[in-house]
Amino acid sequence: MEAFRLSPAESDGKAEPGSRSNVQPLVKSALLIVCFVLLSLPSLASQEKTLQLGETRVAVSISGSGEIDSEDLFEWVETTSQTVEDYFGSFPVDQLEVHIQLTSGDSMHGRTWGYSRPRISLRVGREMSLADIREHWILTHEMCHLAFPNVPGHRWLEEGMATYVEPLVQARSGNLSRSKFWSDMKWGLDQGQSEPGDRGLAYDSGWGRTYWGGALFWFVVDLELRRSTHNRITVRDVLRRILASGGNIEVEWTLQEVLETGDRVSPHQTIKGVADRLVYNPGRVELTEIWSNLGVSGAARHSAPWASIRDGIYSAD
Repeated sequence: MEAFRLSPAESDGKAEPGSRSNVQPLVKSALLIVCFVLLSLPSLASQEKTLQLGETRVAVSISGSGEIDSEDLFEWVETTSQTVEDYFGSFPVDQLEVHIQLTSGDSMHGRTWGYSRPRISLRVGREMSLADIREHWILTHEMCHLAFPNVPGHRWLEEGMATYVEPLVQARSGNLSRSKFWSDMKWGLDQGQSEPGDRGLAYDSGWGRTYWGGALFWFVVDLELRRSTHNRITVRDVLRRILASGGNIEVEWTLQEVLETGDRVSPHQTIKGVADRLVYNPGRVELTEIWSNLGVSGAARHSAPWASIRDGIYSAD
C-alpha cells in the first residue's frame, strides 16, 4: 500500500508583486493544520524486534494500529516459534521475517514465502482480542510450511502437511482441546475425500482436495505408521527426518525425494504405499470405520481397539 505524500502545488514560477507577505501566514496556518491532523491519526510507523531462538533470528515488524500491545504480538510470535521448534526438533530456518499488518475487521490471514528469503506475512484484524490471536491457527500453519521443501506440481503435499500438523502442534502445546481437535479433524478430513470424477491428489486442484485431501494423506501415513510399530514411529519422525536431511522451505525436492526420505524411518515403505493408493488414484479412505476404531465417535471411547493410537495422535508423541 502506498503512503500518502504531500507535494507542493503546481506553479508557473511567477508571483504577484507584494504577495509574499500575504501568502506566508496562510501557508504557515495550513501547515500547522496539516501537522495537527497527521499527529492525530493512528501511528502507521512500523515497530520492530528481533527474536533469538537458539541459532535462529526471527525479525518481527508490526505496522498499523490497534488495541493490542505490540509486546504481546512479539510474545505471540516467539511462543508460536517455540512450539513449532519443539514439534520438529529444531526451528526449520536460520533466518525468518514475520510482517504483521493490523487491519480492520476481526479475522486473520497469512502467507509464506521461501527459497533464499523465508518470510511470513500476516494481516491481523484489530478487532481481534489477544485471546483470539493466541488461539488462532494461521501462524502455526504458516510456520509449519517452513519445515518442508517446495515440491513443484504437488501443492497438496505441502498444504496437506501444514493442515494436518498445525492442530497436532496446537494440541501438543495445550492450545487445542481434545474434543475440538477430533471434531475439527473429522469435519476437515471428510472434505478431502475423493469424489466421482476425481483422479487422485496429483491431479485434483480444488480447495478441499488440496488442503484436506493432502491432510488426509498425512493422516493415513501417521495412522499406518503407528499401527505397524505400536506408536513407536509416527508422522513426526517422518517430518523430522525430511527436515534433518535439508528439506525445508529454502529448497526444492521432487515427490520421489520426499517419499524416499520419509520412508527411511520405517522398514515398510509406508509412505510410498499410501502414495500408490491416493496420489495417482482416486482412492477413498474408510473414515467411518477409522473413527469407530479410534473411539472418537460413539460411546465406546475407552474400549476402542485403537485407543492408544488415538491418544498418541492427539499428544503428537
